[in-house]
Amino acid sequence: MKSDYYEKLGPYIKMQREKTTLTQLDVAEMLKVDRTTYTRWERGDRPIPVTSLYDIVIIIDKNLVEKCGFLFRL
Repeated sequence: MKSDYYEKLGPYIKMQREKTTLTQLDVAEMLKVDRTTYTRWERGDRPIPVTSLYDIVIIIDKNLVEKCGFLFRL
């Protein structure tokens, strides 16, 4: 069952990544995950592990911290 949270977060991450020069493969390699895994995260098909989400924030969009503020309350 897909989570509404990830269905919204994934496309937001994709939109922010597309504002950079990074490809899905670039980000996947930086995260040390398979490109298909990263693609599924962007589509909202799979939950993103918190540690990976934190790294995505650092790589792509520091403003994403506002949308994922819970990370810093763990």
